[in-house]
Amino acid sequence: GWTLFLIIQTGTIAAVAVAFAKFLAVFWPGAPEKPVAIAVLVLLAWVNSRGVREGAAVQNVFTLAKTAALLGLILLGIFGGRNAEAVSRNFGSLWENAEWSWAVIRLVGVAMVGSLFSSDAWNNVTFTAGETKNPSRNVPLSLALGVGIVSAIYVAANYVYLSVLPLEAIQGAPQDRVGTAVASAILGSRAEALMAAAIMISTFGCVNGMTLAGARVYYAMARDG
Repeated sequence: GWTLFLIIQTGTIAAVAVAFAKFLAVFWPGAPEKPVAIAVLVLLAWVNSRGVREGAAVQNVFTLAKTAALLGLILLGIFGGRNAEAVSRNFGSLWENAEWSWAVIRLVGVAMVGSLFSSDAWNNVTFTAGETKNPSRNVPLSLALGVGIVSAIYVAANYVYLSVLPLEAIQGAPQDRVGTAVASAILGSRAEALMAAAIMISTFGCVNGMTLAGARVYYAMARDG
């Protein structure tokens, strides 16, 4: 509980709030990152202090919005951006010269850091177990559905990335923004603003969700004395 309070939950919330501020700079050049991030944290802390319903309402809206944005990108990639050359190069010789040495395994581990960090809050739903109706059924069901849906979207998005861009373009995406590079290949100059908006929606919802869930742990700690 204390490590969650002092480091894990608070650190992740702060990092995601800074990401929100970074992408705000697309619309507001020179936006002060730290003050914006702090303002987001204060705003969402206030919303969640009003009650669980208010926090849940914000979460529902932003979860639907970011899911719709991701599905839109996936559908655009499948039906409007498929690049035959990229598909051939990325999937045609997928396992050619592949080997599973310890060096390769270490590289795979390093490559997983970002994706694992993005999934770090997968278990936050368990924090609400004490306030959930029929938790023995609903909490495991929520975990299974949440992880399953997110994994499916994640795999589909990466399939689209590999179907639209050759590997070199993915590796050299400006500031590692592969999603923006894919959207740019499909939509042109409008893509940066659209992707920035989508990521701001995603990060705002993430901060709210972690604030909402994390508070349940601190409440339980306080109740236990």
